[in-house]
Amino acid sequence: MKRKSFSTTSNLIAVVALLIIAWLIFWEMRGKQTYQERQAALEEARQEEIVLSSNPTTGYTWQYTYLDETQTDLLEINQEYYSDCSDAEIAGCGGYDVFTLKGLKTGEARLKFTYERTWESEPPLESIIYKVTIDENKALSVEKEGAESETATE
Repeated sequence: MKRKSFSTTSNLIAVVALLIIAWLIFWEMRGKQTYQERQAALEEARQEEIVLSSNPTTGYTWQYTYLDETQTDLLEINQEYYSDCSDAEIAGCGGYDVFTLKGLKTGEARLKFTYERTWESEPPLESIIYKVTIDENKALSVEKEGAESETATE
């Protein structure tokens, strides 16, 4: 009889453990959007994203500037970093800088993104220029105009 009681207790513990694991997985996954849901939300909000590979653990970060300072009132730009690792503090772990653009006024802006160590006087490791067009409905189109990479010479 004791053996049957032990088996029932073991089964109960296993069921409770599975329920806890299922709840933890659900809790972790709640609120996460699929790529398609995120793209649909961006289109509805009249926003676009520029996604650039990044590894801030090396000291390099993406910076942007307007090529014409009179264009700064055309866009709202937010930057957010997403790590490829679950622990963003891991040395050498890369990820992505995501720049979310929202049109405020009709017009055209040119943005230069540079991947650099801001405290160094060395040229940027990489430079990319984007042309952003905002139509009368504040819808955006983003076009990559060019890119430059700096190669290290020894």
